[in-house]
Amino acid sequence: MKLTRSTLNVGVKGRTITVQGEAFLPGHGSPDFVVFSNTIERWDDGAQITDAEKREVLRQIEEEARSSGLHIEIE
Repeated sequence: MKLTRSTLNVGVKGRTITVQGEAFLPGHGSPDFVVFSNTIERWDDGAQITDAEKREVLRQIEEEARSSGLHIEIE
């Protein structure tokens, strides 16, 4: 998982997706990053994402965040 100020890039089963969101400064009671789940529509290769794939992407984001100690919220 790779974070910038406004995107999160994650790999799922050999594919990648860039998800829009917002990063926050640590230590102010806010999450480290908020994922805008409504931006999860297409894989980075342009293919449409299915509802099942979207759920898998969100699960992968949560799992990677937990293992790296990041506090990520999904809207």
